[in-house]
Amino acid sequence: MPKSLRVGPFFGVTGRYSAAPNRQFLDENYIREGLFFSTYAASLARTDIVTNTVAGVPTNGDIKAAIVPLQEGMVITSLTAGIGSTAAGTPTAGFMALYDTAPTPNLMEQTPNSTTGAIAASTLYTRALNRPIQIPITGAYYLAFSVTATTVNTFSGVNLANSAVSTGLAGQAMQCGTVTGTFGGAAPATLTGLTAIGSIPYFACT
Repeated sequence: MPKSLRVGPFFGVTGRYSAAPNRQFLDENYIREGLFFSTYAASLARTDIVTNTVAGVPTNGDIKAAIVPLQEGMVITSLTAGIGSTAAGTPTAGFMALYDTAPTPNLMEQTPNSTTGAIAASTLYTRALNRPIQIPITGAYYLAFSVTATTVNTFSGVNLANSAVSTGLAGQAMQCGTVTGTFGGAAPATLTGLTAIGSIPYFACT
């Protein structure tokens, strides 16, 4: 790779070539996030978040998962979800988890079970992984969110035209989907049965 090409971790987009050999250019979206040379990747640019009412998990204990593009060598220590206008009511279990790029994504690591922690409305909800994860290859990873509560929270994000847009063409990665199950505080070993939905929540890895 030429020294003048800086790979920006935001959205997996490479930087621009510089005319000067000792200058480096980052992708404009990465600069806009204001996290120079920090680990950060997200399912959406913050400027693309247009609603505070993206549906949460379909029922208690289900999973909602969205793609976060990650690049080789990044070390992920925490996961974040943008919570919408509805808070989680009396949560008794839940987690966030990171899954790999396999056709049926495999669990890499999860956050501890959230047995009593509040998930307030209109906030960024961040939890540390049980252990840091170094990304082995550049690709489309999934950040998964699950909660068991009297009321499931909504997310901030964007609603797509329909679920077919999320599914995409043959060979494309599904942008966002759900997995049905009563998972409580334990992330499943794989995202088996991931079903496309027509919305993308704001999820981020740091």
